Amino acid sequence: MSDSATLIFPAFILAVVLGVLGAWRKTFWVLVLSAVLSLPMAYYLAGSSDFGLLAWLMPLATFGAAYALRQNKPRLVWVLLLPMLGTVVLLILALTAWLTLGA
Repeated sequence: MSDSATLIFPAFILAVVLGVLGAWRKTFWVLVLSAVLSLPMAYYLAGSSDFGLLAWLMPLATFGAAYALRQNKPRLVWVLLLPMLGTVVLLILALTAWLTLGA
């Protein structure tokens, strides 16, 4: 794992935790912070895999969730957090496949 990845992955974990916490507690600035912390992961995924432009959907949707929270639309907030949560699922699947192969 490269040095940049050792900083990106913990920041992304923090971004996911903050995103869920911000949506649950209905805190606008926590969602914005989550979106900002997810930007390096989006850049990493866009440049190093087949995600391409889809990787940028994650921080954009999180910024959209913050806007939806500001507009008092709590259901839309959770829907807009789905790309981030989906990325977590994909990364867990990739990690388990990597560990299963014994790499």
